[in-house]
Amino acid sequence: MDKKIKDAFFYLLKLGLWGSKNDSMQFPVLNNNEWSLIYEIAVSQTVEGLVYEGILSLPNMYYPPYEILLRWTAKIDSIERFNKKVRFTLSNLSEGLAKSNISFILLKGLGLAENYRNPLLRVSGDLDLYFTDINNYNKANSLLLTKGCIIKKGDHNSTFYTFNNVEVEHHTKMIDVYNPFLQKYIKKLIESELPKFKEIEINNRYILIPSYLISHVQANAHILKHYMGFGIGLRQICDVARLCYMKEESFDGNELKMVYSKLGLSKWTNVLHNILVKDLGLDPSKLPYAIESDYKTDSIICDILNSGNFGFHDIRFRETDVTRLKSNQKRDRIYQRVIPHIYKLMKLTPSEVFWFPLSKAYTKITGN
Repeated sequence: MDKKIKDAFFYLLKLGLWGSKNDSMQFPVLNNNEWSLIYEIAVSQTVEGLVYEGILSLPNMYYPPYEILLRWTAKIDSIERFNKKVRFTLSNLSEGLAKSNISFILLKGLGLAENYRNPLLRVSGDLDLYFTDINNYNKANSLLLTKGCIIKKGDHNSTFYTFNNVEVEHHTKMIDVYNPFLQKYIKKLIESELPKFKEIEINNRYILIPSYLISHVQANAHILKHYMGFGIGLRQICDVARLCYMKEESFDGNELKMVYSKLGLSKWTNVLHNILVKDLGLDPSKLPYAIESDYKTDSIICDILNSGNFGFHDIRFRETDVTRLKSNQKRDRIYQRVIPHIYKLMKLTPSEVFWFPLSKAYTKITGN
C-alpha cells in the first residue's frame, strides 16, 4: 500500500478515535483517486465511521471531493440507521427473554460500542448473546423457534438465526481459547468476575455485559482467533483501544497480566499493545499495564490491511485489479492466507497454534 495513502488513513483514524492528533504529521492534499482508496480501505476495515469523524475534524480545505463526501455521508447515515435497528432488536429480544425468565450476557458489539465517543458510528455486526446456563441456552433457542426463527447450528455449541433482519448468535462459550486444558480455569475466572459484570442501558432496557477484565480477555482472544484464520480488521482493534481508554480507575492491570500469562497470551497481548500505541495512537498510560517489550508491528499491520474485516476483503489473491479493496467473500486459498499467520504466531502463542487446527478438525467431525 502506498505510504502516503496509509499515513493519511491512519491520521484520520486516530482523529476519529481520540478527537485530536498526537503526532506532528501534516495531513496531505489528496486527489480524487487517493480519497477513493481511503474510503475503500475504511470500508474494508469497517472503520468508515471513525475515519469520517476524522475527516470532519480537518480544515475544510482538506475535505474530500463533494461526490466522495456525499457517498461517505450516505454510508454513515446507513450505519446509524442500522445501529438503531440493532439496538431496537436487542431491546426486543431482552424483553422477550426476560418474560420467560431467560438471562443472557451481551458480548462484544454494542457493549464495546458504548466506549466510543459516538457509539452509533461503530459499524455493527451481529448480536452475540452468551448464556451461563445450558438450560437458559436451550430455552432461548426453543423460544425463538416458536417465534418463527430458523435456528442453525454454529461452531462450539453455538446457534445463529435472523431476527428483525439482524443476525443473532447464541453462545455457551465466552472466551475463544482453544486449549482444552484451560477451560476449567476460564470457567472459574468468569464465575469469579460475575459480581463485577455491569449493566448498560439500551433503548430503556438494562443489558448485562462482562466485567472490564473479562472484556479485555474476550476481545483480545477474539482478535487472535480471527488473525489465526483468514484475518481480522481494524474495527476489533479499535474496540480494544477504546476499551483501554475507558480504563476503570480501580482496575488492577497486574491481575489481567497474570490471566494472560495463565492463558498463554502474554506475548500476543504485548503485540496488540504495541499496535494500540504505535499505530492507533493510544496514550501508553491508558494501557491496562505497561508494554513489556518493543515489537515491530509493520508485518501484522500489513496483514490486517491486506485481509480486511474477517478476511472478506483480501486483495492479495485476485487475478485482476488490486488497486481497489473490493470484497472477496470466498475466503479461499487457505494455505496461502492462513499459514503465514500461523507461522508468525508460533513464537507468540504456541499453545493456541497447536490446538487451533485440532479444534477445527474436532468441530468438523462432531459438528460441535
